[in-house]
Amino acid sequence: MRSHLGAAAAIAGLLTYPAAIAAGLTLGSSAAGTVVHFVLGTAFVLLAAAMFDFRLNRWITWIGAAASVVFGGTFLLQGIADVTHIAALDWLAFDILGRELERILPDVVYLWFAALLLTGSTGATRLIGWAIVPTLFGLEIAIGIGVAVGIDVPFIKLTIFLPFIWLLVESVKSRPSVEIPRRHTFGRRGDVVTA
Repeated sequence: MRSHLGAAAAIAGLLTYPAAIAAGLTLGSSAAGTVVHFVLGTAFVLLAAAMFDFRLNRWITWIGAAASVVFGGTFLLQGIADVTHIAALDWLAFDILGRELERILPDVVYLWFAALLLTGSTGATRLIGWAIVPTLFGLEIAIGIGVAVGIDVPFIKLTIFLPFIWLLVESVKSRPSVEIPRRHTFGRRGDVVTA
């Protein structure tokens, strides 16, 4: 398996709406929103840790992980605010962190997925990435153009779950073999060993 954390993040992300629907039916509509905050927040925090398993360039991994952990942490904080009803925490979680920052951070995470597509994915799973990543960017560009020209282009909330589908597939496939050069001290050319 390529990433246990990636699989856990993907499963948590994909279970967000089913868990919210179940909570809404059993505990009431306010519970559904709280469950979304906790489950999706957990998924993004796990995703931040999982990004290091995919061995992409360090800078894109750190940027993606930082955006993912802040986004996930914001959702978890919103879930805590839902449960505790503390006014200052509600203000911080929703009014400060939950406005523009919450809208921009997924786009930064999508940049990491683009890097995974271009430099870290191979085989049939890469085709899934080619179906998902351009769709994400196309929708985000349409939303940005809509804001610029004053047209309300609704953010389709389900699109946030598309990367989790691909993440699950990428996470459960086996690690790619890597060629490591073997060094000799006798002046001969190094052999290549497949790890």
